[in-house]
Amino acid sequence: MALAGFGDAIEFLILGGLFVSFMSGNSTQFAIRAGREIWRGAAAEAVIVGLFVIGVVVGRLVATAAGRRRRPEILALEAVLLGVAAWAPFPALASGALMTLAMGAQNGILHAAGPTKTGLTYVTGSLVHFSETLADAQRERGRRRPPGPTSRSGSRWSRAARSAPSPMGGSASRR
Repeated sequence: MALAGFGDAIEFLILGGLFVSFMSGNSTQFAIRAGREIWRGAAAEAVIVGLFVIGVVVGRLVATAAGRRRRPEILALEAVLLGVAAWAPFPALASGALMTLAMGAQNGILHAAGPTKTGLTYVTGSLVHFSETLADAQRERGRRRPPGPTSRSGSRWSRAARSAPSPMGGSASRR
């Protein structure tokens, strides 16, 4: 987790106020910029949040496929993403995108410790839960028939939608 804080500090300076793992900060920045009609800035935060969600989904899929080897597998994925971000001659936003994917994937390692879930900040935790539910639905979809209203996978997709962060606070299922 110290890596996430370090990455946030570096990318906050390089990307002018964007975080690679602190989604609560990005959602706050998004709301401020959207409220002031600074659409280019709001779009950057929306992209970072979307990349984080993709990273969590990929991390969850890698973790479930790897089973007991999930930690080394996810750490290898994270190392590759961070290494490419650090060494490739990409523009700052592309490097930030790779770092965001890596920080999202990192949640596949630490989010659950047996039956106990690791605490995350409110918005980041909501996004991680939403993303993990999407990954589980995708995994189930690959094993069974396409999701429909009565399929188990379809119910996971609807649970993912209900767990999405709401602008009114909480998740869609608590409105």
